[in-house]
Amino acid sequence: MATLTIEIPDDLYDELKETATELKSNPSDALILAYNHFMQTEVVDNAVEGMERSAISDENLISFPELKEEVDIDINFHPLAMEELESLDEEDQIELIGQLIERLSQDDEDLTDDVDLVLNETEAATVLLSSFDFGDIVYRVNDEFITIYHIALSDAFDEEFEMDEELDDEFEEIDELDGELEFEEDEEDKH
Repeated sequence: MATLTIEIPDDLYDELKETATELKSNPSDALILAYNHFMQTEVVDNAVEGMERSAISDENLISFPELKEEVDIDINFHPLAMEELESLDEEDQIELIGQLIERLSQDDEDLTDDVDLVLNETEAATVLLSSFDFGDIVYRVNDEFITIYHIALSDAFDEEFEMDEELDDEFEEIDELDGELEFEEDEEDKH
């Protein structure tokens, strides 16, 4: 068995010890349990996908000048992240970007029940994965702009989005039927 030595802040270790005590375990076993659970989540796959995309050169990014005018933040997108954003209707796009901007503007103490994982940190920029109710976003933050590399919608959000599309299709069919019925009634009135 391999041995790994890690350094963690005292407050995090205290929480780990408390959790281990509740599990009637030791901190090492509690950490392995947490690691095993974490590795089974989509967060890991989303982080890997985002980091792979972060290798793109800045000139291949897609800028979104309308957002700069609206929110005074320069946001760029990896081409695939732009496709992921455009797969949503406009209202959901606004909600997604709004939640990210709100997250970025909050102090660390204000963040509760949210996942913000630092994937890579340099003096120039930080690449993060943030989890939201709609899914995960992998993005880079620096002094000049934000670059979104990956938008991974949760299965629940995808299902809700598909249901909304199905409802829209059904309403369109009903509107078409109403239009046909009105047309038939007009034809009968003429005779």
